[in-house]
Amino acid sequence: TELDTTDDAPKIPKVDRTHLKMQWALIQLGRAEGASVWVPANDRNLSHQQQSFSSQTLARLPNFGFDENTRRIVQNIDTLWLTRNVIRKAFEIESTTQIYSGLLRLNDLVLAQPNNQIELYIVAGSNRRERVQAQLLRPSFQSLISCCEFLSFEAVEEQMKRLEAFPVERGARVSGLVQGERFTIPEHYVY
Repeated sequence: TELDTTDDAPKIPKVDRTHLKMQWALIQLGRAEGASVWVPANDRNLSHQQQSFSSQTLARLPNFGFDENTRRIVQNIDTLWLTRNVIRKAFEIESTTQIYSGLLRLNDLVLAQPNNQIELYIVAGSNRRERVQAQLLRPSFQSLISCCEFLSFEAVEEQMKRLEAFPVERGARVSGLVQGERFTIPEHYVY
């Protein structure tokens, strides 16, 4: 969220509507895949289309044995999909913020859970694809290139349309709802 600083009005948090819409979509897609979904505590009070995030997400993040600093970082990842208290997928939504801040959180998650196979995603508009790739090519993040995928807002919206059109019975699960793009380090690349 950003602060609205127009006129002499009190500073009221201004919600990034694109971020909100994407986070809501990721909550719905995760639940359709049978995952428990986590969003940061500050986001649990949000709602989209008059449906609260808190009614669709975990109230508490399971204890993964993280130290307090790592736990604080991980619990602020935009969206986590869990199965049986194991993180399966982690999403950082980058609509207005600097891409590297989301990559830092994902990198910290990988460093904290080096033996887990967590799928990592940077979710952004197609127009930010090259910026995401440029950040992943930085020496600090090159270790993420093999495990972090780019997922466009447009792909998320398309999957939501497909999910809404799919007559899912109560309790039915769908798989493969998110398909990102993986980058590689170009041959002869020099930073």
